[in-house]
Amino acid sequence: MKSIFLNLILLLFLAFNVANAQNKKVVAPDGWKKIEGCGITFYAPSDLEEEKVRGKDSCVKRYRSKNILLSLDVLGYKLKDSASRKDEYSDEKDFQIVKTKTDGRKAEIITHYETENSEQWKDLPYSATLFVPQMRKDCCNLTIWTNSRTAEDRETAKKIFETVRVDK
Repeated sequence: MKSIFLNLILLLFLAFNVANAQNKKVVAPDGWKKIEGCGITFYAPSDLEEEKVRGKDSCVKRYRSKNILLSLDVLGYKLKDSASRKDEYSDEKDFQIVKTKTDGRKAEIITHYETENSEQWKDLPYSATLFVPQMRKDCCNLTIWTNSRTAEDRETAKKIFETVRVDK
């Protein structure tokens, strides 16, 4: 009987901690602003300004500062939880991939050094990409691309990824 009681207490403790971890409030660095759109909310440095762009079959947003370009795209179809964008970047210089979670959902963060000097990200060669194959059970996948001036700026961009929350 004592063992059943202890197991019940342990189960309640674990359930409470899992619920708290999933409802964890985002703590953004001082001076960051809240950005909402395309079914997500995130925080970013206050100098990131929105640039108007139009998506064809998805919700697209772009934000730019002197040191970071952030583009996000939410496609209306869902992918398998195991989907990945690694093949798109695996041949790039300094390629790394980290499996993680974003707001409780499977995700990956890909970083690399951009060798192609596109006009869009000129002088912003440090790339980080957040990919969430299933934003919700019924639809949608999310990709956020960032291109940064320095490796330190890329670390700031990756901190933005930590603040991403999917709207309920």
